[in-house]
Amino acid sequence: MEASEVLEEQSLPIGSREQECFHCGEPCEQDEAIQFDAHNFCCIGCSSVYQILQEADLCGVYDLDEKASKVRTSDRRKYLLLDEPEIAQNFLEFDSQGVARVTFFSPNIHCSSCIWLLEHLGRLHTGILQSKVQFVKKEVTITYEAEQISLREVAHLMDKIGYGPLVEPRKQKKAESRGLVIRLAVAGFCFGNSMLISLPDYLSLSYQIPVAYQTIFAYINLLFGLPVFFYSASVYFVSAWKGLKHRFINIDVPISMGIIALFARSLIDILYFHEMGFIDSLAGLVFFLLIGRWYQHKTYQALSFDRDISSYFPIAVSKWVEGEEVTTKIQDLKQGDEVVIHNQELVPADAELVEGSASIDYSFVTGEALPTAVKLGAKLFAGGRQLGGPIRVRLNRKVINAHLTKLWNLEKDRDTADLNNLADLISRYFTAAIIILALLGASIWYFIDPSKTVDVFTAILIVACPCALALSVPFTYGHTLRVFGQQGFYLKHSDVIEKLASIDTIVFDKTGTLTRPLPEDVSYHGAPLETNAKDMLLAASSNSIHPLSKIIKKYLRANHSLKSRGYKWQEFDEIAGKGIRARAEGNLIRIGSASWLGADSDDLDHLTSVHIEINGKYFGYFKFGNAYRSGVLSMLEITRNLYRLELLSGDKASEAERLAPYFDQMLFKQTPSDKLRLIEQKREAGESVLMIGDGLNDAGALQASTVGISLSDDIYQFTPASDAILDADQLQKVDQYLRYSRKAVRIVWIAFTISLLYNIVGLSFAFAGKLTPLVSSILMPISSVTVVGFITLAVHYYAKRLFK
Repeated sequence: MEASEVLEEQSLPIGSREQECFHCGEPCEQDEAIQFDAHNFCCIGCSSVYQILQEADLCGVYDLDEKASKVRTSDRRKYLLLDEPEIAQNFLEFDSQGVARVTFFSPNIHCSSCIWLLEHLGRLHTGILQSKVQFVKKEVTITYEAEQISLREVAHLMDKIGYGPLVEPRKQKKAESRGLVIRLAVAGFCFGNSMLISLPDYLSLSYQIPVAYQTIFAYINLLFGLPVFFYSASVYFVSAWKGLKHRFINIDVPISMGIIALFARSLIDILYFHEMGFIDSLAGLVFFLLIGRWYQHKTYQALSFDRDISSYFPIAVSKWVEGEEVTTKIQDLKQGDEVVIHNQELVPADAELVEGSASIDYSFVTGEALPTAVKLGAKLFAGGRQLGGPIRVRLNRKVINAHLTKLWNLEKDRDTADLNNLADLISRYFTAAIIILALLGASIWYFIDPSKTVDVFTAILIVACPCALALSVPFTYGHTLRVFGQQGFYLKHSDVIEKLASIDTIVFDKTGTLTRPLPEDVSYHGAPLETNAKDMLLAASSNSIHPLSKIIKKYLRANHSLKSRGYKWQEFDEIAGKGIRARAEGNLIRIGSASWLGADSDDLDHLTSVHIEINGKYFGYFKFGNAYRSGVLSMLEITRNLYRLELLSGDKASEAERLAPYFDQMLFKQTPSDKLRLIEQKREAGESVLMIGDGLNDAGALQASTVGISLSDDIYQFTPASDAILDADQLQKVDQYLRYSRKAVRIVWIAFTISLLYNIVGLSFAFAGKLTPLVSSILMPISSVTVVGFITLAVHYYAKRLFK
C-alpha cells in the first residue's frame, strides 16, 4: 500500500483526555484527541503523518532531539495550478524521459528532524528518486518519476507531512535586508531620543524636575519603547517562538527573554511608580543587537557558498564560429550561440540539438545513468553529459552558472565535517546552559539586592550569546575557499578543507597528472597515414577528453596543418583504460593501448604510446616523451616528509627508477578497477586518502577516496566525481594546500577559544552584577566583530606566508 493511501485511514478518538501529541508535542484538545498505535495525537493530520512514517519504517524521526513539525490535513485544491504545463515549467529545472527535477521553498524547515524526514521522501512514495535539503535557504530539491507522481502530487505530499511548499513568487533578499535596515533605523531613532529624555537621571538631576513633568517624560519614554518592542524586536520574538513551538531552543530564545524582562520591568516602573524605567537600555539593546544581525547578514552575503561557476573554476567550451571551433569561456556564452559538445562534456545550459547524434547521460542531474537519445530539434537540459561523437547545440538561454554549481554540490554528498557538527552542538546546548545560569544569577541577586535582579538576568542572557561561536567555522572556511580559488584550487564545499587537514596518504596518477607530454615530445612511428586517415584521427582525438588525445590533436594541427572537419559518427565509444572506438562514413578507427589493439609491444616497454588501427589494419603508434610538470618533483620531495606517497599508473614501469626516491609504493599497469579496489582497501584499513588524477580513468578512485582532486589542463572539464578541481599548472602547490588546510582548522579552534574566553569573562562580570544590559548589548556584536576580524587577518596572514 502506498504511503499516500494511509492518509485515508481513520483513527479512533480518545474522548476528552488531554495529552501531549506524540507527533508535534502540542496539547491534545478535548473531544478532538486521537489515539493510534498506543499514542495520542492532537489532530487527524499528526495521526496521518505518523501512519505514513510507520508504513515507510521512518518512525526513527521521533528519536531525534526535536519534535517533528505539526501537520494539518492538506487541501488537494491548493496545488491544482501546478497541473498547468506553463506554470509547472516555472518550477521544473529538468523534465525529460519521464524524470523531472524541482526545487521548492518550504518555510517550515527548522530543525534536523525536518531535514531527516524530507530527505527520506523516497520512502514515502516510490516515485521520488532523490530529495536533498538546503537548510539555510529552506529549499528542497526533488527528483521524481513523472509517470508515477505529478508535480502537484509532489507538492501535496510535502504539504501532508507539514512542509507545504510556497508556489507564489518569493520576496527578494534585498527586500529582507531593507526590512532589517528599517527596524534598525526605528530602534536607533528611539534609542537616541530615549537617551535624551533620560538625561536628567544620568546626571542625577531628576529631583529638580517637577513630579508632573517626570510623569510626562516617563510616558513619552514608554511611547519610544513601544515601536522598539513590538516592531524592531519582533524578529527575535518570531524566531524564538518558532523554536519553542517545536521544542527547540535557538539563540533567539535567551535574547527574547532579556528584551521581555527589560520591557516588563520598565512598564511596571512607568505605570505604577512613574519612574523612567529602562526604555533607553531596551532601545539600545535592540539597536546594537540589530547592528550585529545586520553585520552578520552582510558578511554572509559576501561569503555566500552558492557561488557561480566562475568562482570555482573556469570552464571552456568549443563555440561554433563560421565553421570553426573556437575555445570560449563559459561566462562569455550568450543565448543563441552554437556550441560543440564533445564526448563526456557537459551541456552548459538548456539548448536545442542542431547537428549530430546525441546520447545524453543525465545521471549528473537525476542520478539515473541510462543515456537518453535526443532527436534533432529536441531540447537538451543543462548538466547532461554527451556520450559519443560531437554534437552541435544552440543555447536557448544564457549559461546560469549557479545552476551547474548547484548540481555539482548535490551530486556527491559526503558526511558533514566534525568541526561543523561541533559548532552546531555547542550552539545548541550553550544556549540552554545560559538560560539556566541567567535564572540562577537572578535568583541569587533577588536575595542580595532585588533592584539588580532584572539587570543581572538580562545581562547574562545578552553577553553570552553564542553568535561569535557559531561564526567561527563558516567564516574561516569561507575565506579559505576564496584563497584556494585565487590559487587555482577549487573545492566543491567547505567540508573538504577539514578532510584535507586529516590526510595521511596521497595517491598520484602518473600520465596526465605528474607528467605532461608536450607537442614537441610527440613522434609518429609506423605506416604513412593518408589525408583522410589523418582527418579521421584528428576528429576522433578532438572528441576525446583524455590528456594524450589532446596532445595528438595539437601534434596533428601543428605538423600537418589540419583542421577538424565535421564527422557524423555512427558510433563513438571511449573506454576507460583502453582507448577510443569510433565509426564514421563506413570507416572504423581504434586508438588506444597496444594490448587492446593486439599490437606487438615488446619493444615499447619503456615508452608511453598510443596505437592506431583503421578498418582492422594496424598502422603504427605515437610515442610520447615524459615531461614532468614544473616543480612537481620538488613538491614530491617535500610532501614525502609529511605523508605516505603512492603512485598508481596505467603505464608501464619505464619511469620506475626515476620516481623511486619519491614514493613509498609504486604500482604500474593498473586498470581503473585496480585503482578503485586499492583505494577502497586503504579506506577500509582506516587510512585517510587523497587521490589526485586526471578525472577520466581515475573517476572511480576519486569517488572512493577521502578527498578526490581532479586535475584540469587545456579545457576545464567539469568533473562531478571529484571533491575539488586543481589547475594543472598549480600541481606543485599541493603541499601548500594541505598545510593551509591544517592552518584553517587551527584558526577555527583559536576562534572557538576566543569566543569561549569572551563568554567566560563577560559572564563573570554579569554574574557579579557589574555589567548592565546596555553594555552587554554593545559587547555582544563586538565579540562577533573580534572573532571575524581575527579570522580574516589570520587567514590572509597564512595565505601570504604560504603562497608567495
